[in-house]
Amino acid sequence: MGLGTDTLVILFLFGIYFAPVLIATSRGMNNAGSVLVVCLFLGWTVFGWIAALVMALHRREAYTIVNVQEILAAPTKTH
Repeated sequence: MGLGTDTLVILFLFGIYFAPVLIATSRGMNNAGSVLVVCLFLGWTVFGWIAALVMALHRREAYTIVNVQEILAAPTKTH
């Protein structure tokens, strides 16, 4: 018993609708939850779907984590 054509079309449309969420999740983006919320509530509009897609494709920023306590506790050289 195979899937009907209607079922396949609906699954395809859901895949397109939630494509920004799938992209954000596959890229390991921290804002995947935000992309999901935008898709759920605004994805039915073209603007909302494009906004979610832009959020999912946005370049990830590289951050440097600095331990301030180690810097403050390090001995200083006196001349």
